Amino acid sequence: MKEKTAYLSIETTGINRNKNHIYLIGIYTNETSYSFYAKNESDEEKIVRSSYKILKDKQIISYKGTSFALPFLNSKLATYGIYDFYKSYFDPYLFLKSYYKNPFSDLRLQELAKDEFEIELLDKKELIKDYKLKRKEGTISLKAIEENKKSLKAGVKILSYIKNEIIAKNLKNYRLGEIDLKVFLYKFKVVKNNLVIYLFYDGDFEIDMIKSYAVLVGKDHKLEITLPLYEGKIKDDIYSCVKTDMENSYDLVDNLYPVIKNNEFMEENIETLISYILN
Repeated sequence: MKEKTAYLSIETTGINRNKNHIYLIGIYTNETSYSFYAKNESDEEKIVRSSYKILKDKQIISYKGTSFALPFLNSKLATYGIYDFYKSYFDPYLFLKSYYKNPFSDLRLQELAKDEFEIELLDKKELIKDYKLKRKEGTISLKAIEENKKSLKAGVKILSYIKNEIIAKNLKNYRLGEIDLKVFLYKFKVVKNNLVIYLFYDGDFEIDMIKSYAVLVGKDHKLEITLPLYEGKIKDDIYSCVKTDMENSYDLVDNLYPVIKNNEFMEENIETLISYILN
């Protein structure tokens, strides 16, 4: 992990951030693990502030963090008078969910950790039950701390898989004009009768150009390629096509090139189209 990144996993007494509190904040960064534990609700402010000192300048990586951990933490920051909210984050769950070649059938953390990385995670309800029991006893839930560390471990392994098995193995080299590009195809979809292709690229430069009927806009390592769609028909099949000056064998009017057949994306054609546009 880079120095400016931190993997985050939190444990709470429930899902309502207005009624429930955080009792454990786990962080893994720079090959170091941190566990901030609140014996009771009155200790929550202390662990929120302590974790903030570590997280405030980092990109936070949290599985399903955009829907739970980050809103929960930001709400607690506001409660304790800190309004410099966490804004830089990466959610591996959202990445996998939207990736057009997502290799996993079940993206629930508990199932993914078990099936792919042989990490058994307990149900959150069991952890809350143990936390409340230990709170009454005036002790610490070692079970919750251990499980939180296992969640962090699973998260780090998922991130490593994304980087090494998905992105690194699917990077392709192109030369766009005078620019050498390493590009990763992430997803594509139809937006207002346009085909929009989403890619990641290395380099800190911006891209703004039109090439072969395509509009290319790139910023912050994200590149979007947009092409208008036109209807085409071959025999009994309905196609959505793009205009291009690339030679093809479909023999459609205006040299249309099909990218969707009977409402199904033609992935190989889209990949061929990208190679043509970016070379």
